Amino acid sequence: MSELWKPVAERVKLRNEAHRFEIEYEKQRELNLGNTPPSDALDAQIGGNHYKDMKIQPVEFITANDLGFLEGNVVKYICRHHAKNGAQDIKKAIHYCQLILSTKYGE
Repeated sequence: MSELWKPVAERVKLRNEAHRFEIEYEKQRELNLGNTPPSDALDAQIGGNHYKDMKIQPVEFITANDLGFLEGNVVKYICRHHAKNGAQDIKKAIHYCQLILSTKYGE
């Protein structure tokens, strides 16, 4: 494989792994429907409570709407900017929007 294509291949691999994770997460969530609320990953957060305090956590929105990695990161950073890293998170969201424009629309 050409050196130029290695970063692209790695991104595709990461996207596929993230998609497999989303499918498995959704399967586990369906198994828990109708039961008492599970003590799962949504109930525990490492490094703060900026997601747990939200009415709908970004991961729930992202998976429910089948968003990809880039779009999911936009949602994540927009949702948390006021509770975590402020302007830095907005800049990250903008960066992911620029990546979407570049990779999906050639702009």
